Amino acid sequence: MTFWQFAFKNVTRNARAYFAYFVSSAFSIAIFFSFAVYLFHPKLHMTDVNYSLNILMTISEVVIVFFSFFFLLYSIGTFLKVRKKQFGILTVLGISQKQLKRLIFIENMLIGALSIFFGIQLGVVFSQFFLLVTAKITHVPGLYLYPPTSAIVLTIIIFLGLFILVSSFTPMLIRTRKAVRLLKEGTQQKERKASVLISLFGATCLICGYALAANPLYFMSLGDIIGLLYAVSSIFVIPSLIAAGTYFFFSQISFLLIRILKTRRTFYMKRINMLWISDLASRIRTNINMLFIVAMLSTLAFTMITFLYGFGKFTKFDAIRQNPFPFTYLSHTENTLADEHLNWLEQKFNEEHFTYTKFKTDIYEVSSAEDNTQLYYAIKQSDYNVLAKALNWEKLTVNKNESYILMKDLDDQVIGTLHNEEKKNTLTLTLTQNNLQLQVKEYKSYSPFPNSLIYQLLILSDETVESLSTVSKQMSVYNFKVTDWEKAHNIGSSFITKIDNDNAAIQAEHPPFHASEASDSLYKTKLNVASFFLIGTFLGVIFFIGAGSVLYFRMYTDLTNEQEKYITITKIGLTETEMKRSATIQLAILFFVPYIMASIHTMFATKMLQEILHLSFFAEITVVLLIFGTVEILFFLLIRSFYMQKLSQHIKF
Repeated sequence: MTFWQFAFKNVTRNARAYFAYFVSSAFSIAIFFSFAVYLFHPKLHMTDVNYSLNILMTISEVVIVFFSFFFLLYSIGTFLKVRKKQFGILTVLGISQKQLKRLIFIENMLIGALSIFFGIQLGVVFSQFFLLVTAKITHVPGLYLYPPTSAIVLTIIIFLGLFILVSSFTPMLIRTRKAVRLLKEGTQQKERKASVLISLFGATCLICGYALAANPLYFMSLGDIIGLLYAVSSIFVIPSLIAAGTYFFFSQISFLLIRILKTRRTFYMKRINMLWISDLASRIRTNINMLFIVAMLSTLAFTMITFLYGFGKFTKFDAIRQNPFPFTYLSHTENTLADEHLNWLEQKFNEEHFTYTKFKTDIYEVSSAEDNTQLYYAIKQSDYNVLAKALNWEKLTVNKNESYILMKDLDDQVIGTLHNEEKKNTLTLTLTQNNLQLQVKEYKSYSPFPNSLIYQLLILSDETVESLSTVSKQMSVYNFKVTDWEKAHNIGSSFITKIDNDNAAIQAEHPPFHASEASDSLYKTKLNVASFFLIGTFLGVIFFIGAGSVLYFRMYTDLTNEQEKYITITKIGLTETEMKRSATIQLAILFFVPYIMASIHTMFATKMLQEILHLSFFAEITVVLLIFGTVEILFFLLIRSFYMQKLSQHIKF
């Protein structure tokens, strides 16, 4: 047998152990290849379409490569540690250190070559689907499946280099050269004692991380400096606290909980509880890093997909917030194109059978004596209430010397003032145009007009506005309430293009007309969100599969020790049913505790986003966790079936 044949036999002999590692690597390569097929598509090189999507895919490629590097390094390193006894036997038989390193290198490269080959094959099949989806998203016709030579070359170069790099590093993980130590590897297991102080520190990290994530508005309301510090530090501090707390949960708190279970003698001595509790302590001790990695990778996958899934809801909410009416047209008194623009828009609505209602509102430009540089736009109370009724908002009433100020983006000073009830009703505003002093009843964080057109709106009594009509600049705002407005994105795009072209034609420093629409803006945003969700989901699935394969890998490598242990215990009366119950409980804890931890982390991360956006993502997070939970259960049942089969193979009851 040649050296190459010996290496090949080693790979095939350990095929079951390498299977999950191989599948995860091949899937990552397939996704990388599919993204590369899109990026190198000749149709896209001839157009400047969806530049942001190209950038996102390029970043995703880099993320996949970095993830693959650390995943390969960890997986191969873990597998080599398990095989130290084999290496010890080979050392006794006379293999040199150089030959041993060469053997490991060849084995890793064989798996790498197979992963690249099958990953590209899977990627070719998957690319057709991926191109169809991206063609739909980017609206680029003719995204056919072409001979992806450049994508194949890039994938082979990147991942071949990655496997060579990892295969060169991994022999260094076998730190000892003494055969005796290699042969005794894994036989000496000391019981780990949990530190109460470190456990408390870990619990404190988790609690602080959760508290910071769950109450962003509270911390932001404590003042400008604290709010700014919170906003900046939350990017690094919260993830760091959660990561530290998760690690200490597995390395310290879990052993403290096991010790507490052992002190409850009635429970501990009942049936097989002593067996699985004692064995669980040993298995957690050897799998601390694995459990931590699985929990954090799962958290990353769940959070990424939940955020991207929920962001679709936010896009519509934000579009409606920015443009309460789908189409808005602002015209100054000197505008000579108002009728042409409005007739064009209404004609388009009629041609495409959209039902609409038009609202005309006059507003007046005013300023305050307190700050002449700050402009306000005054509207009659009656006119505002007509718009409010159309939008199903509350009606507002004011007396002659009162006003509401409507601003979509209230700054911190205003919010701070609003929280001070003593000052809330003493705010005053003096109009420069007629020296009328107004008492501000309340600030509202919404407006019926687009923020880009009208920033601050004053709701005044009809009588007050009538007195301003002779001394203030008048403008007319036309709002259109359109049925099924989301489908009118073609009209919205054409309308804004027409307005921009007419503005360019008159070459005025201050154009006499402006327009805003929500349908095309929402449509384009949804397309971007869909592309982000597509790519983010693929990355999330890669992380989840990576977590699952690490879990599978550890379960498989523990099989030999478990078999030896159960062979011994069955000699003193352990039944097959009791063995399966004990092993199932341990597997379930090792499988589902990281999932539960990741789910809790994701819930608090989503809670933070909900607080900031004032939206509920309960449905989205429920769907994501249920889908991944179902996959986790199916994966657990599959692994349990295989595990029990292998465990019972050499045990006689």
